[in-house]
Amino acid sequence: DDWQTVGLNVPLLVNLQPTGEYLGEDYHHAGGVPAVIAELMKGDLLPHPGARTVNGKSIGENSEGVANENPDVIRSVAKPLKANAGFINLRGNLFDSAIMKTSGISPEFRERYLSNPRDPEAFEGNAMVFDGPEDYHARIDDPAQGIDEHTILFMRGAGPVGYPGGAEVVNMQPPAYLIKKGIHALACIGDGRQSGTSGSPSILTPRRKG
Repeated sequence: DDWQTVGLNVPLLVNLQPTGEYLGEDYHHAGGVPAVIAELMKGDLLPHPGARTVNGKSIGENSEGVANENPDVIRSVAKPLKANAGFINLRGNLFDSAIMKTSGISPEFRERYLSNPRDPEAFEGNAMVFDGPEDYHARIDDPAQGIDEHTILFMRGAGPVGYPGGAEVVNMQPPAYLIKKGIHALACIGDGRQSGTSGSPSILTPRRKG
């Protein structure tokens, strides 16, 4: 619960791909983490500036004299990319607790999956389960599977034991017939590795052995 109580109201300040425009090099030249910390402190979002860090200095001391060299890359708290872009803690019939990266929620994703007026933070849909990437590739384009724009794609058995090597195989695409209709993404859940630069609102849980 602390993740959501504290983290949800954190604004998105860094205009960095995949949810922004710039590259890691631009972020570094703009001031990097120290500049972000300084902006958060200016916005009164770090209530304990005296807290000690690993170098023996406080957060406040580490941020003294730090300049934001490019406000287009690192925004101020007053002009963020998104106001509430932190984490939310998900609960439901899939997991007891999972952290969701809300900064990647696009208007299209929200309209399709989070626009139920009765419960706008919940999504209901059909589940399509694949036993590993081979099963996914064999069946994803079969119309008989009944996959539509409201289907959630699941992949199991893709963890470090079930699918050794840490392969990134759970970022699944929709069937070709949906892509032709302009539907380029479906909700995907898997027990394997997922990209750290995913453009989607990743849901993070401890990776199972699978």
